[in-house]
Amino acid sequence: MNKRFEHIQLLESSLLNDTRGVSKGEIELLTKVIAVLQFISNSEYQQLYDSFKDTDNQSFMVELTEFLINDKRWSKITSKRQEEYEELKKIYSQKENREFKIAEYMHLLESAKIKQN
Repeated sequence: MNKRFEHIQLLESSLLNDTRGVSKGEIELLTKVIAVLQFISNSEYQQLYDSFKDTDNQSFMVELTEFLINDKRWSKITSKRQEEYEELKKIYSQKENREFKIAEYMHLLESAKIKQN
């Protein structure tokens, strides 16, 4: 399992399993981070991971989550990608009569990044 997906799963499971004592605002922030993580490529996540890797794994997840809550740059990038994904999803639905999944979009994004390098 890749690290980005593992991070998403940990956040989702914490929202599903243990929300006692967690405010609505905190739940919204974690939901925002999950949305951001869904549209960060694996290579981008790896760069973030490398920049935070001096800490232990649990601490890393907490620190990166806190970073993504407040980071406007990643919010802007992933918001743009989400809009692009939604447009492609509509096109695939109309022209190919099938669902276009986030994983497919991220694969295309990763492929484009590899070709750029």
